[in-house]
Amino acid sequence: MNVGIIGCGVIAPSHIDSYNAIDGVAVTAICDLLPERMEQLSARYPECEFVRYSNVDALLADETVSVVSVCTDHASHEELFIKALDAGKHVLCEKALTISLDWLERMLSAANASDKVTGGIFQHRFDPVYLEVKNILEEKSLGKILTISCQHQCWRSDSYYAEDAWRGTWEGEGGSLLINQSIHYLDILQWISGGVESVCAHVENIAHDGVIETEDTASVSMKLGNGALGSFTATSCSHRNWESAIQIVGTDGDLHIRNEKLEFCTHKSDVVAADLHDRLTNLEAIKGVEGAKAHYGSSHPAQINDFVQAIREGRKPFVDLQDASDAVRLVLAIYESAKTGTAIQPES
Repeated sequence: MNVGIIGCGVIAPSHIDSYNAIDGVAVTAICDLLPERMEQLSARYPECEFVRYSNVDALLADETVSVVSVCTDHASHEELFIKALDAGKHVLCEKALTISLDWLERMLSAANASDKVTGGIFQHRFDPVYLEVKNILEEKSLGKILTISCQHQCWRSDSYYAEDAWRGTWEGEGGSLLINQSIHYLDILQWISGGVESVCAHVENIAHDGVIETEDTASVSMKLGNGALGSFTATSCSHRNWESAIQIVGTDGDLHIRNEKLEFCTHKSDVVAADLHDRLTNLEAIKGVEGAKAHYGSSHPAQINDFVQAIREGRKPFVDLQDASDAVRLVLAIYESAKTGTAIQPES
């Protein structure tokens, strides 16, 4: 199985390393509008003889390539995704799938009309701790869930936004903090809680005024699908490089997860508390890819392996395009709520 990577930016190595770790799979082609980026990426893999394409149509015409990963800026995803499907490729698209509901619907329609396997990257759904948390909630081990709160803080400098013209713009990125960095935790929050029924949000540009036109700080109140009330706060202005925390409070117990690890848990039953602690600490570690940023986590290989096996087995991947669309709908609902000052129901 030969793979082509469209977009040679910072996330491309996570895809290349993950594909190349699978028996019988190899990344053989790369594509970028900037030759220097292809040069830099090729230099990182001297053992690989990538065919380099500066034109995506040329890569998609390469009949030896059967799978592509779309790793470009958000606003380009929809066009590239549909082109790749039309060329008969299986397509895995990085988050966020796109920046508008109209474009999202076109992507979903194209996927539904195709016999090719499609998916969207949300690697944290493969993190053992979140898989176990989801199981615990479905088992109702904490009783009736009352609140789920999530906090995400990170740091993005002015120079980060200056590196690419699309960053921090509504037209190119579709937002900033929420649709790029925090979308991972919004996805986990809605995934473990049965979805989001409504949101009421505030977003602000507090520390990047004059640098970006989009948000760097957000606060969101939610009604969750499991009946609980949710809250989400995030900023890209923190002194911390990357920090995440999720607190789940039920009538019988609570869980506190920080940076993908159990911080502590309590329960009215000491026996259940001990069981929850064991389940959330005795987790099989996932080997990540070398050289990836630490906040990407270790689960890109797990998701990409599942995607490849889905192709081989003729099934849907664990995170198919419809699954990956939920987070986009949620982020766009948050932006609409902040714009209108009203509660918004994410479109289904």
